[in-house]
Amino acid sequence: MSSCPENQSNKRLKYDGTYLTLTLCRVAFGAGGCADERYKTLDFVNWEEYIGITWLKSEKYEAWRKLGSTSSKADSITKVVIN
Repeated sequence: MSSCPENQSNKRLKYDGTYLTLTLCRVAFGAGGCADERYKTLDFVNWEEYIGITWLKSEKYEAWRKLGSTSSKADSITKVVIN
């Protein structure tokens, strides 16, 4: 079971021109801090979940895995652009 503190946004939607990204905040009961879970989609049917950061040729990328996959490998990566 989990919840999110009322003073923090539980859901955030962001569209970057390509992907719609949904961020969910949750806190496990008895634990502390809010953990964000991120998911993205192109078509509302095929979803990917964020699994961490990876590096390729000294450049930083976000690693994404198809939702429901049990593989530890990323299905896609997105370059992290610093503004």
